[in-house]
Amino acid sequence: MDKKTKLYIGLFVTLLLGIIITEIAKPIPIDWTPSYKSEHKKPFGCYVLKQEMAELFPVQSIETLQKSPYLSFTEGDVSDSSNYIFINDYLNFDTQELNQLIEYTEKGNNVFMAAHSFSDNLLDSFGLGLDGGRSYYEDTVLASFTNKAISPIDTFYQKGIFLVYFDSFDTLNTEVLGHITSKESKEEKINYIRIAVGNGYFYLNTLPAAFTNYHILNGQDNYVSNALSYLKETRVYWDDYLKSGRVIIKSPMRYVLNQQELKWAYYLGIVSLLLFVIFRAKRNQRIIPIIKPLENSTINFTRTIGSLYYQTNDFDEITTKKINFFLEYIRSNFYLDTQNLNEQSAKKLASKAGKNVEDCKKLLDTIIFLSSKEYKTEQDLINLNKLITAFKK
Repeated sequence: MDKKTKLYIGLFVTLLLGIIITEIAKPIPIDWTPSYKSEHKKPFGCYVLKQEMAELFPVQSIETLQKSPYLSFTEGDVSDSSNYIFINDYLNFDTQELNQLIEYTEKGNNVFMAAHSFSDNLLDSFGLGLDGGRSYYEDTVLASFTNKAISPIDTFYQKGIFLVYFDSFDTLNTEVLGHITSKESKEEKINYIRIAVGNGYFYLNTLPAAFTNYHILNGQDNYVSNALSYLKETRVYWDDYLKSGRVIIKSPMRYVLNQQELKWAYYLGIVSLLLFVIFRAKRNQRIIPIIKPLENSTINFTRTIGSLYYQTNDFDEITTKKINFFLEYIRSNFYLDTQNLNEQSAKKLASKAGKNVEDCKKLLDTIIFLSSKEYKTEQDLINLNKLITAFKK
């Protein structure tokens, strides 16, 4: 390697190290994407709320469910006398899941849902109408409860908040628990309701961001505790499956690129491989000319001779030569004596060739028979050829 090449390599390595150090040293940008996952500490994760659930429901077990509601119910993970909590920007349930939730609530349990949007089958089942949230822009809203005894102080929200509210509902089975008021319109809208279903209740709230780390740590935890105070102080099931931040890995590379350490190792490996290819691509000796091997015309010659025999209907000669060639094949490849073919020869051939003894015996018996036959027919030749071909497969 000459000095010029070494200089280029040194400059490249220095530049690469500089980029890596810069990437490592720079602060990690804040991830504002909503996830609502209980283990995420990003602003719109639910790590803080999940940790505080034991304070909101003292002496009660808090269980995290990492599977769909359908599997949670069918596999017996959810028991009665409990609360089932769903928090996400959008909650979508299929017909079976919704029926299971309704049946679960009718037994006297509670289901709490906080989301910007709910599936159509849920809204239709309870005769609900949802409005607002048409804009991509965040709103500044004032959140309050109808029961002033539990919420003497109103709460302002801005970051990650969208003005979504219920504009219609069944007044016979539905109770209004809270409102939101837009800073611009000053018009009070319903955002928190309770629907009586059998002996239990469905609680629906349209401010899921209020339950995230960002707002709880900014002194707005009062709203969360008051909203959840309607639930019974009993066992709580926390849904961690219907989440926007749930990672769905479809390929190994997606997982590698999502992990910073593995991503850098992957890129470094690619760069190293490219460097190796670039600097080893230069030949260390002159080009060696390609010499084509002599063409083996034995097969073509054999086919020509065989065709001549076949056209003259000399089946006797073809059969004899085919037998001789096959016996030579046995001697050369399996080192067996072919002077006296018998049942013992068939067993030895089957053992060395890894074939069935009966097949080998049939083949050798056919050879013995044809060798002693004075006139061979076309059918004899065909049968012999099939047996030899089957043996050589």
